[in-house]
Amino acid sequence: MTQVSRPQPGLRMSYPDAGPYTCDEWAALLRTLHSGDSANAGVRTGVGNMLEVTTDGIKITIDTGAALVHGHLLINDSAVTITPTAPSVNSTYTVVAVQNNTNSAYNTNLDTPAPYASGIPAYSTRLAILRGTALVQASNYWMIPLATFSITPSGAISDVVDVREFVPRITTENIENGAVTVEKLNIVRERQFMVPIAAVRNISSPGMIEREHTGYELPNNDVVEVYADFLVPNDYISNLSVAAIVVHIEGVGEEPGSVVTKTMVSCSSQKAGDNRVFESNFIETELVGGRLVEVIAPFNLPGEPVLPRIYNDDIATICWVRRGDFLTDTCDVPFFIKAFLVTYTANS
Repeated sequence: MTQVSRPQPGLRMSYPDAGPYTCDEWAALLRTLHSGDSANAGVRTGVGNMLEVTTDGIKITIDTGAALVHGHLLINDSAVTITPTAPSVNSTYTVVAVQNNTNSAYNTNLDTPAPYASGIPAYSTRLAILRGTALVQASNYWMIPLATFSITPSGAISDVVDVREFVPRITTENIENGAVTVEKLNIVRERQFMVPIAAVRNISSPGMIEREHTGYELPNNDVVEVYADFLVPNDYISNLSVAAIVVHIEGVGEEPGSVVTKTMVSCSSQKAGDNRVFESNFIETELVGGRLVEVIAPFNLPGEPVLPRIYNDDIATICWVRRGDFLTDTCDVPFFIKAFLVTYTANS
């Protein structure tokens, strides 16, 4: 079994792992460090614009960046523009970084930028366009793809597809458990779910209100309380709000007036070990058109004090109140509440 460690001080004539090192030995070292000994390495992350490929429809431009090609590092510090040779029929070409490991220029099926009109110089790595998609990956020449594109016999370019792979390679095996957090991934997922009405009680004319086909009617001039319960989802992280889904069936296209409402939400949780009540101010909402969703955010109302934290798996009870007895409640058409809509930011 052969073992080797590099680089090491001294000279090889005295020390087995010392230098000087050959080009092939350095290339093998770079491949192992940056791509797990994968010969077909890729674009180096974080350097320049990472060799991004764009087109104006006639020419191909490869931006700044660096790439590791079969263990050989290419650095490109200014954008490169190449005009590809037009094919005889509609074709797909590939933008590549090419390592030439021979002592003569290489230009087979390649279009190269002006300084390298004769092809990829001997013992070098350069950017080029391969007229086709069959990558050459052998001991003498090695290509890694950056993008593919379509080209017509007139030279018109379209459908640029980014096919870059990047180094260093990150796999699940070399990521520590718990190292990748939602904040690191910058994941923001807004989710919603419907909460059915549990009960509606008329305080002004004591009694329970039964549901009709349209929903639960909220009589004008009366104080009405609407109740519902829900479980705060276990993927909740922030921005939980409650909306009352309301519809009125008369006065479509008219302005039926304003409705005065207040929202209270109580939460109980084994995690918090307490009961917390969040209460909004009375707000006026104008009913417009045939239906609306009245957004009520009792946990995020402007001007409200900072509220205690809401916990995953809290059991929440909504009490939504219409104050039809307020002078500012001017709605004069029948309207109904159908359900509540809960919106929140999730972590998955």
